[in-house]
Order: sequence, then C-alpha cells, then structure tokens
Amino acid sequence: MLTLCDAPNNAGGSWNQQDIILFVGNFGSGIYQVPAQGGSPKLVLDVDKSRLDGYGWPSFLPDGNHFTFSAYGREANLGRYFASLDGRENKLVMRSTGNTGLSSGFLFYSRGTDLMAVAFDPATGSVTGKPKLAQQGVEFSVTGDESVFGVSDRLLIYEASLTGATAASVFAWFDRSGKQLSVVGPGRDSYDLRLSPDGQKVAYSKGAPNSDIWIHDLKRDAPMRLTFDPTVDKGAPVWSPDGNEVLFDIAPGGKTPVGIYRKSSSGTGAEELLAQPKEAGAGLWPTNWSRSGKFILCVQGEIINRNSGEIWVLPASADRKPRVFVRAPGAAYDGQFSPDGHWVAYVSRESGREEVYVVPFDESQVMNTPPLEQVAIKKRWQVSPNGGAFPRWRQDGKELFYVAPGDQFTGVGIETKESELSVGQAKSLFREAVASVSSPYDVSGDGERFLVNGFGERGTLPLTVVTNWKELLKNK
Repeated sequence: MLTLCDAPNNAGGSWNQQDIILFVGNFGSGIYQVPAQGGSPKLVLDVDKSRLDGYGWPSFLPDGNHFTFSAYGREANLGRYFASLDGRENKLVMRSTGNTGLSSGFLFYSRGTDLMAVAFDPATGSVTGKPKLAQQGVEFSVTGDESVFGVSDRLLIYEASLTGATAASVFAWFDRSGKQLSVVGPGRDSYDLRLSPDGQKVAYSKGAPNSDIWIHDLKRDAPMRLTFDPTVDKGAPVWSPDGNEVLFDIAPGGKTPVGIYRKSSSGTGAEELLAQPKEAGAGLWPTNWSRSGKFILCVQGEIINRNSGEIWVLPASADRKPRVFVRAPGAAYDGQFSPDGHWVAYVSRESGREEVYVVPFDESQVMNTPPLEQVAIKKRWQVSPNGGAFPRWRQDGKELFYVAPGDQFTGVGIETKESELSVGQAKSLFREAVASVSSPYDVSGDGERFLVNGFGERGTLPLTVVTNWKELLKNK
C-alpha cells in the first residue's frame, strides 16, 4: 500500500490514463490532483464560498482532461458540473448530485434508489434527451450521497436496496452485543420509530406511498392508528416528555398545509398545526422535545436525502416562534436534547460526510434571540471521529449512541461539568443494517437495549448483474 497524501474526510476520487488522481480530500476545501506515485496535492478547483459549500465525487471523462463533479450548497447552484484540469471550463450539467458512471454515451446517476441514465457527450459536457430509468431498487447511501453500482459497455452491476419494494421492514430488539432479543410486529412499510418516555410504546409511520402515524403498545403487542388521512404523507413522530402527545410532520405534496402537528397519544381530539416552514417547497419535521416540555427541536429542509437542512428550536408555549439553532454548510439535522436539557447532539454534513456534534443549550439565550434569527453558539464538540448519524442519549446523559458508517452502532461516554463537556473513546457495540429513514432506531432508558428498524445484515446481500442494460433503455 502506498500513501499518496492526506485526505482526512475524502469525498470521492478518480484516476485517469495519465496517472493523475483527482480527489476531494476534505469537504469545502476544493478539488485537488496528485500523481499516482504520490506527492504534493495541487488545487484544481477552489470552492466559491459565496455560492457553494463544497464539492464531491469528481470523475474523469475519457480524454483525461475533463471531469464531472458534484457541487453542494444553495439550491440554485447545487448540481453536477463539467470542468477541465486547466480551469478553462466549468459549467452546470444537471441538477443531480452524487457519484456517477459513464458508458456507451450515457451518464448514470441516482435519484434516491432509482438509477437513471441520460445521453451525454463527454467532449462538450452536454446532456441530450430525457433521463431514462435504468434500474429500480439500487442501494443508496444518504451519508455519502452515493449509489452502489458500476457500469461498463457490457454490464451493469449493483447492490439491491434494503428499502426496495421487495424488502420487509422489521422492528427488532437487540442487546449491546448485537444479539437479537425479539421482534416487534408493526410489519411492512413501517418506519421512523420512537419509544415513548416510559419505554412501553413505540410511535412510528406506516403505509406507502402516504404514511399515517401509529402507536404500538409493546406490552400488549397491540397497534393503534393515530392519524387517518391517506392523501398526505406523515412521519417523524416525537413524544412529549409526559407521553400524552405525539408530534409529527406532514410533508409537501398534498392539500393539507406542510408543517409540524401535535395530537393526543390517546387518539382523541383533533390534530393541531404547531409550526410551518418559512421557505417555499421545504419540509419541517420534529426531532426531539425537551424533558422540561419547554422546547422542541425541528429541521427545515429536505428530509429524504438530507442535502439541505437547518435546525430550529421552537418554544412549545410562549410565542411559539422558531429560532435558528444550527445552520451549517452541507446541512444540519436530527437535533437531540440531553436528558438535563443543557446540551444538544446533532448531525452535520459540513465536513463532506455525516458527523455527530454536541453544543450547549441555554434557555435564556434562546428566548433572547429574535424569532428566525440564529442563536449564537460559541462552543462545539465533535463526538464521532470517523462519521456518524442518528445520535440518541442514554437516560442519565452519560452515554451518547450513534450509527457509524457500515451500520456500526457505537457508544461514547459523556461527562459534563458546568459549561464544559468531555467526550470519551468511541466504542463499537454491534453491526445491524438500518433503514434509510429519519429515525431508524431508538434506545431504552438504561442503554442496554436497542429497537432497530432494519432489513438484515447488509454484508450478506448479493450483487446483481444486468447484461442487457442497453436493451432495457431502448424500451423506455
């Protein structure tokens, strides 16, 4: 193995026939090239911070001089670009991001778990015609904005998505060693699970394409439907600290106003609209409710691929006007209050991949911040050393859990003293493939059991080979 250069948070690379390697070594720092024999990296394309947050997935085209790359940031500038090593060309190709493949005049890219193909001229960077669906159910990683596939003139090879149409959703209990203890029965098309504060019930969304919110009594093994509107998609349930109410979101796409709603967990009474997004076309979903009952954490952004998002804090009473709590390059989301309410764990993609961070939470500072203004945060601690998502606190606040790349469940000891926080060594607990949803697991109060929404071990999935992909495109 030969070490070429440092790339602490890589976001893709490509190797041409002239033995030049193009890569993104750290999200937000630009695209670099380095000789395949090693050496000092040379900047090829810097990031225009007035327009973009960072780059990813550079891919050489056949001439070895031109390449494509993904640009992340504001919606108006996000997309796949065509550029050259000499810097003479740099133009938008399409509004899709992530990794790509090029073969036989087609550029392959992902649209969620759909693999798309569009006619592409690598000499001019021009797309012609309409995109065609090449394959459904291809595994897609939100963490890396990456589809698992490869394509040549003769073959298309891919890994089937764990959340594809043939996958059966399972809620299962695991202990800290990864031993499966039991299976809970919500069944197919059930996602976004959250345990009630007493651990006796689980709220989740169920149904496709439009979900409703359900509650499952774990002791009695009895499901109860909480919402009854099949015309809109509902998800991201969050319990009130006393367990008497459930928050959930209604997604864009229907006639019902988009935003966060609350309803009695007993199923009685009407749904109440609590907050709405301020940007047209954006979603707004809850992620946590403080134990004091005073504040709700939520995210305005795009919930499926999480390419955009900022964390808001919403007073549950008082003025009920949101403040921006975390705004970060590359999106921030999944804010979780510590049990004492003095800290918030969250996920940010500012480094080019998902990482878990913790920041202080000061009630008076939040309330003294004008509505829709950003709360000033001066300290921050990174918890995950090599990528992580879905932070969840143990009930005593002394351990924080998250899922590292490769579906590795991880625990980290946390110690706090006044305004300071100490992060312990990350410890791998077990590996279990999780669904690509906003809340694929929750943890019991004592941190000894994990309720996981998964589909089985990712590593046991076979690769699928398609030998006639050109014929498939002809018929579409």
